[in-house]
Amino acid sequence: MAGDKDYLDFSNVQKITEIRHEALDEEFRRFPGVFAFWATQEAESRGKTLVTKAQMEQTYAKLATEHRGKADYHKIKVTEGQIEEKVTQEPDYMQAKVIFNKAQGDALRISAVVNALEKKGDMLKQLGFTRSQELARLSDSVPAVQKK
Repeated sequence: MAGDKDYLDFSNVQKITEIRHEALDEEFRRFPGVFAFWATQEAESRGKTLVTKAQMEQTYAKLATEHRGKADYHKIKVTEGQIEEKVTQEPDYMQAKVIFNKAQGDALRISAVVNALEKKGDMLKQLGFTRSQELARLSDSVPAVQKK
């Protein structure tokens, strides 16, 4: 039997998304909480991505202003392309870009887990419907016991 930690551990997506037919009742009970956990993780990761993007853009703007100021001070005409080339080679910008890319990658991975869980939810609904039909057929085929 899988423990709660197995359902919350990103390193094993297979464990998170598999349906254990031998423990279907447990799957039905556990699924809403697991889905809510991962949906929350997705929302938080998207928020982090937005924050890191804003920080990267601020870093870019600050460095671009510095480079324009230096060019103006030395009375050198520069194009936006030249400014962009200089800024994107700056260590501060490169670090901000790496942090943004990592946050974006994390958000994509978590989003993939949520998408897989949505598919699992659809499959659980179908299994529940199928199980209900089977139980209904069984109850129809069992002869009624007459009371004396």
